[in-house]
Amino acid sequence: MNFEEGIVLENRDNKSLVEVLNKARCATCSHSWMCTGNRDLSKIEVKNPINAKIGDKVIFKYSEKEVYKFSLLLYGIPLFMFVMGGVIGYFLPDISNLNISNDLRGLIFSFTFLGASFFLLKRIARFFIRKKNIFPEIIKISRNKD
Repeated sequence: MNFEEGIVLENRDNKSLVEVLNKARCATCSHSWMCTGNRDLSKIEVKNPINAKIGDKVIFKYSEKEVYKFSLLLYGIPLFMFVMGGVIGYFLPDISNLNISNDLRGLIFSFTFLGASFFLLKRIARFFIRKKNIFPEIIKISRNKD
């Protein structure tokens, strides 16, 4: 489990938008080049079971292992489906008698499979958010914003 500190900016239902304060670990993060200078990327939606109020300084937890697994699925499934669609489309015999080239058929199948992968991802994301510990959660109010 990893812990981060932030300030609650907004509350919706039982979730909060939190601005992350701990930027010390950014130097070692491989994605730090992506969020330098962009304040929006330092905001995250978290569960708020303890009803922290806007302006409260909070500590939230998340599982880095589950985030990595989810990221691998999020990027890997569409890539795999795109390639698989291309291979199937290229080697599939022309049963429609449209006389289109293998390359074009492979391209059409690639994008069709890519589109289908997003429906699959929606179901997988729902599973991860409900069943796994991927969604960050506020565990403690450290103090009100100064």
